[in-house]
Amino acid sequence: MITPTQQRAIEQAHAAGLNNPEIAAQTGLSVSTVKRYRAKSNLGGNGLVQQLARFGVQHVTDTARQLGLTVEMPASGARHDLLIQGRRVDVKAAGMVLSPAQTPSPRWQFWFKSSRREEMEEYDYALDQWRDAEVVICVCCPQVPYRPVAYLYEAYQLPKTLTFGRHGVHDYAHERWGLLGSVRA
Repeated sequence: MITPTQQRAIEQAHAAGLNNPEIAAQTGLSVSTVKRYRAKSNLGGNGLVQQLARFGVQHVTDTARQLGLTVEMPASGARHDLLIQGRRVDVKAAGMVLSPAQTPSPRWQFWFKSSRREEMEEYDYALDQWRDAEVVICVCCPQVPYRPVAYLYEAYQLPKTLTFGRHGVHDYAHERWGLLGSVRA
């Protein structure tokens, strides 16, 4: 059991943008205690991956609504991010990766694995985008001031890895919002 003072310390460190290990070091608590309290208090993660994930979900939500699609948040514990037009949607977001020569040729990479290890944990949990969602949307997040770009796939057609860049291989999925239903022009 953590004290009210420790709870406030976690909340303040979280509000300052610290991640779990940083909060644990600052408060003298274990990482697992910090994670449990954050989960119980509905405090989202502050790491880059979590920030990108929240940004991707928000971008998809905003875009779908602008196009006249119905967007709902799924029930607690659902293994997908959104319900759009009644379809289960999983959103993946990635930041820009420079080419090996560090030239201004951006690319974005997505890997779809069957399990993921939680930050600082000793166990894996199963992932199955092919069963948990009907549609997977990959959001490529370029650097400011450029607008994010979305690629929409039926989950059953999703390969294990995707790389977006200049190649044009995935142009058919580029901003393919019609996959979710009739959209406004």
